[in-house]
Amino acid sequence: MWFIASAISIFRKLSIGWITFFAITAGVALHSLYMEAEAIDIRLPGLKTSPFRDAALALHRGGVGYYAKSDFIHVDVGRVRRW
Repeated sequence: MWFIASAISIFRKLSIGWITFFAITAGVALHSLYMEAEAIDIRLPGLKTSPFRDAALALHRGGVGYYAKSDFIHVDVGRVRRW
């Protein structure tokens, strides 16, 4: 079975000025794992994201965020946590 995955946010390389601006205005962490290419937000059009969330949680590796209303999941290689 083939499907298309959309990477919503994967790598952010910004100047310190832009990082500070985004952190203040949008709540982006100054030391975001995105900045180290260690996080990704994924949308799977036409598929439920909850099974992928469950699979990521079962790995017990890194952070897993589930955004049901926006229909995407976040996974990263940071400490184990969920939201």
